[in-house]
Amino acid sequence: MSKLIRTGERGSTLVEFSIAATVFRGTVISVMALWFARLSEHERALQQHTRTLEGLLRICSFCNHCCTYACECAVSPVAR
Repeated sequence: MSKLIRTGERGSTLVEFSIAATVFRGTVISVMALWFARLSEHERALQQHTRTLEGLLRICSFCNHCCTYACECAVSPVAR
């Protein structure tokens, strides 16, 4: 009879450990999901900010630098 009790205790310990591990995994997954959601929110804000800056700055298609209205870099390339 004591052998059955020991087996029962061991089985309940495994069940408790299994439940605890599942709860821990669920918590980790929830935290990661919240972190990724926040990260994507920051990425969207940064993308919007970049679009605003791209609309304000003129970029030369020849040298990929900010240029003035009289972009002279297309006529004479800058030595690199």
